[in-house]
Amino acid sequence: MRSECIPVPTKEKWKSIASGIERNANFPNCIGAVDGKHIRIICPDESGFMYWNYNDYYTVVLMAVADSKFRFVHVNIGSFGKDCNSTILKRSALLPALMIYLNRKFVRDGGSPKKNFNYRLSRARRFVECSFGILVNKWRILHRAINVEPDFGIDIVKACVVLHNFIRNINGLPIEETSVEATTNISTLDDLPPERETRGGRSTNHTRQIFSEYFEGVGTVPWKLLKI
Repeated sequence: MRSECIPVPTKEKWKSIASGIERNANFPNCIGAVDGKHIRIICPDESGFMYWNYNDYYTVVLMAVADSKFRFVHVNIGSFGKDCNSTILKRSALLPALMIYLNRKFVRDGGSPKKNFNYRLSRARRFVECSFGILVNKWRILHRAINVEPDFGIDIVKACVVLHNFIRNINGLPIEETSVEATTNISTLDDLPPERETRGGRSTNHTRQIFSEYFEGVGTVPWKLLKI
């Protein structure tokens, strides 16, 4: 069932995802929105602080890439709660497939071009946030700490993710499940800790600058001043 609901994306599939995100979020050349969330577990025996996260409880990490239909395209489940985004990405199979890293804003303040970039980035990134919200609201076991061994808990989360995509493929996107209220109530899932180093390197900064200029030029939208 996993191979049917979360198949390995082909080149055509990546292009379809990028087209959907550009159509719905006005963010071009983006093959998915990626983020990570903490899944609460009961303290495993003899685990020390490996699963202890920065919010002072035990977790495993669910990192996922989502498309514009709120489906999970790729997931990595089971990293220790102490790990941060960059560490998990480096260890996973996600990184080689990603063209754009959608987990951080460009800056927190600044001139109009940067604010415009941040707004577009937030619109694209909401797909993964809403996917997490739908997942948690559908599978209530994620509302509490999972009281089983970590390996079994990871299998439970995997099953929830697969069934999430199965339902999305069968039922589509019911309005009541994709509303702002329904998809942002994910208090039981916490973000991963912020990176100590926020600079993305010369290549990443150059890419951000290209997008910023594009959003201010040929990629502008007429309603942007009403939103930022």
